[in-house]
Amino acid sequence: MTFAKNAISPSSSGTFDGPPDFSYPFLKNGDFTLHGIVWDGEFADTTSWYINVTGEPDTILPSPILDLSGQTGETPGTVIVTWTAVGDDSTSGRAAGYVVRTSTNPILTEKDWDEASDRYGEPDPSSPGTTEMMVVRNLNPGTNLYVTIRAHDEFCNSESCNLSPLGNCVHLLARGYDMTGRIIDMQTGEGIEGIVVSANGMVDTSDASGAYGLVDLPFYTRDIRVRDEFEWDVPGAYYDNIFTLENLFGHIDIDIYMMPALPLVNTTEPDSYEGRFIKFFKDITNTHGLYGFPTVHRNWKQWPIKVYNPPMIDHGVDVQAYATGAMDEWEAMTGYDLFIEVDDPALADVEIIYFDTLTAPTPHHVVTVEKNPDGTPIRKEILIYQSYTMVPISIYPHLIFAHELGHVLGLKHSENPGHLMLGLAFPVVHHVTEDEARLIQILYTAPPIFDYAHIWDD
Repeated sequence: MTFAKNAISPSSSGTFDGPPDFSYPFLKNGDFTLHGIVWDGEFADTTSWYINVTGEPDTILPSPILDLSGQTGETPGTVIVTWTAVGDDSTSGRAAGYVVRTSTNPILTEKDWDEASDRYGEPDPSSPGTTEMMVVRNLNPGTNLYVTIRAHDEFCNSESCNLSPLGNCVHLLARGYDMTGRIIDMQTGEGIEGIVVSANGMVDTSDASGAYGLVDLPFYTRDIRVRDEFEWDVPGAYYDNIFTLENLFGHIDIDIYMMPALPLVNTTEPDSYEGRFIKFFKDITNTHGLYGFPTVHRNWKQWPIKVYNPPMIDHGVDVQAYATGAMDEWEAMTGYDLFIEVDDPALADVEIIYFDTLTAPTPHHVVTVEKNPDGTPIRKEILIYQSYTMVPISIYPHLIFAHELGHVLGLKHSENPGHLMLGLAFPVVHHVTEDEARLIQILYTAPPIFDYAHIWDD
């Protein structure tokens, strides 16, 4: 029932118009005190009404909503629900409003209803039989939840409400975050078909271009697994790629690089790498993460690398020509344009510098003399000591430059005598091997900063 009280209100002229009706729903009989403020636009005063409410309250509830349905929303953290409007009294009249609640558990009982969470933004009720629609917002993206809706009539205040009986409850997925990108072969730079990408129960397989897409990932997604096989201890054609997202706050685009499970063909026995390319790779790039070494490799941001290769004749040997020949060999073995010679050292990324001293303070080596803020190289120098008699430049010019150019390209030392980049000993192999060429192909294709902890020796 409602209580109607004649009241007066000031007009803009200062005279009183009226009287309007003031209505308030009472859900039970009894004595009540209403307090109010009378205001003329400049001055205000308080007033009170003492009333006794009698009569028969409205006991006819709106009908239950039994055809609630829904779907995932269009923006993260939303679902869309639709239903048919019911009446104020059962199916008659127009309801006064809706109450929408969600829960991670089915809402089937009044107890379930009391424990569910209110959601706001519900529409004003339409005439009975009309299709209603609501976008439920502020949900946890990518999570499953239950939704139910009840109608109420005009007898509804903060203490109690004429709610419709519980209707049906729908189970929906709140719109999550999307992760898209391409699966890329680290040796060729081309997309790979048939790679399985999975996270939190979402799975997709890359298409012919390498494209993949995971839709509606939950906000708590962290681990992403990428693989081309499902057998334990069988790497397949590629090693698994497993990485962790720090935070997922929106749609993301990530290209995923897969390292091919290549055989090692140049190692000699005993082989500490056990024929596994990934062990060789992480060792020769110092990205294995062991003994204080990092897992992140930082390499050149630009290719080809500009090299200043000055003229040099040593004991009648045209050393400059051998340096050019070593660059040509790396390019021929990898199939990539790795170097370009320049005439001005100020324009070079790498400068070959010769020292003609009576004694060599150290063997020939490469130093990084300038870096970007992110740690990638800007400039390196190849230091050649003409008096270094252990590996004389006039006798082993090709070996020296091929080896030092390997360092320029980002390689450390190999532990196997079958490789040009052998460390702590005079190399038996004097030319670029297939193993080392394949490794450079991967460094060339990979991003300049890449965390090889993602590549798993499965």
